[in-house]
Amino acid sequence: MNILAGGPTRETASECFRLHSLGLEAQAFAADAQILVQHNVCRDHEGPRWTHDKFERVGRVRQDFLDMATSGDPPYDALFMVDSDVVLGPGVLARLLEVDADVVYGVFWTECDWGGSVGVYPQVW
Repeated sequence: MNILAGGPTRETASECFRLHSLGLEAQAFAADAQILVQHNVCRDHEGPRWTHDKFERVGRVRQDFLDMATSGDPPYDALFMVDSDVVLGPGVLARLLEVDADVVYGVFWTECDWGGSVGVYPQVW
């Protein structure tokens, strides 16, 4: 099975990103798959507040991943998109591949300031 994995990232030098990358690469062993890890860097220094431009930029990166996964020759068997600040435990991808569905997503609850309203909000991948 060939899987395209990755997602948009703001930076690649942090300890969190290093752990994220190690966790993502380790998924190949548990899933018995060949995984191409691709990160598209979306650099900005505007802080954590989401603007329309940020939504558009991240949306384009995610669309690029979808296009890359479906236009290969042959196309990838699966696409695994995950934020670069998520550290994956062992076997996450293998468990997701066992689900009998075309689309599987995870919901992460994050405390943040979403448009001036501070609280706990879902982030969906």
